[in-house]
Amino acid sequence: MLDNYSKHINELLLEIIDDKLKQSLSTNAEIKQQTLDRHKYDKAFSDLVDRMDEEDKAIIDDYLSLNNCINSILFCDIYKYGFYDCVDLLKDLKII
Repeated sequence: MLDNYSKHINELLLEIIDDKLKQSLSTNAEIKQQTLDRHKYDKAFSDLVDRMDEEDKAIIDDYLSLNNCINSILFCDIYKYGFYDCVDLLKDLKII
């Protein structure tokens, strides 16, 4: 039964994270600036990758994909633990 609750809580958290990420992308000035800065490098990065042989391209692609995956997992875990900490605090304060 706890597995079922855990599954639903995780689904809820993923939905909340997705909404918060979209909100941050549209309202957070620092993220907007970082995105603009990254765009400055997009063409140069693309040109650099285009000059690589297929084996080097695969290494770069695998590395970036793995790095993105790790960051996504860490981001979700941090958010989830923060959520659980808030619930624990509300329990300690006898609000719930």
